[in-house]
Amino acid sequence: MKTDPQTEIEIIGILRQFAEAYSDRDIDWLMSFFAEDQDVVFIGPGVDEKCIGQDEIEEQLTREWAETENAHFEIGWIMVSGCDNVAWVAADIVGSATIGKEQVLVNGRLTAVLEKRVDKWFWTQGHFSLPVTAE
Repeated sequence: MKTDPQTEIEIIGILRQFAEAYSDRDIDWLMSFFAEDQDVVFIGPGVDEKCIGQDEIEEQLTREWAETENAHFEIGWIMVSGCDNVAWVAADIVGSATIGKEQVLVNGRLTAVLEKRVDKWFWTQGHFSLPVTAE
């Protein structure tokens, strides 16, 4: 169900702030987007990138930053749906990073579930994937 315009504006703003915090490598700001629930989950494209709880999410982000330089991404197409205090999002992501001496470009997909608690939206689930391409 398509959400109301105000919720859509808020969620798009959060996604863009999330991308900025990631690019700035600001772990405190980035972690503030995630709910502090034990079952908050973020799944990345790697076989070992299933993170449950804030500690595991923070470890994954710290590892990504240690393995890259200049990693950043931007949000492209976004669709926001929702009901009451829950929103679910699908988005395209375009990013790049330097790994060693190689510049890597990434076209990915993001899905997320956010919950509004009092006056703030928190990520409760997130999933980043890389589409399979024909070679």
